Amino acid sequence: MSTTKTPKTKPKRSSTNTPFLPKSFSSPPLRSGSSHTTLLYTKRLTYDDVLTGKLKIPAKSTRVLLPKKPGGKQDRIMVPFMDNKGELWEMEITYKGISLNWDKFVEKHALKHNDVIFIYDDDPSSDYYTIDYTRNRIVFVHEVHSESK
Repeated sequence: MSTTKTPKTKPKRSSTNTPFLPKSFSSPPLRSGSSHTTLLYTKRLTYDDVLTGKLKIPAKSTRVLLPKKPGGKQDRIMVPFMDNKGELWEMEITYKGISLNWDKFVEKHALKHNDVIFIYDDDPSSDYYTIDYTRNRIVFVHEVHSESK
């Protein structure tokens, strides 16, 4: 019985894959560097994304990040992501989202629900995707009414 090793580089995207960008989110962090930077995916984190160790991503979005197997089925693959501190994170991407090592990334960066993540392809020839985030900017105002006598 032979085993196949999973590649340790990001999959090459086909020209038919387009980024999935939800309609309304905070602005992505300013990017410097390559003029080839493409924002592939963005998501406001849910409690489940932060607490379960899995980042749920819709299937139409994983098509941008995953290569296709023969027959057109989505694959499961280990893909490197570089964070905003230059640290590489090997994470497993499946048709349901990102799992392996996602919990460690969340912990290291102290991510919370309502923080927003951004996944970029900074350079089509690089071996990793870039992952960045912005902190929750939602402000709750508690109004106190006082009665005057």
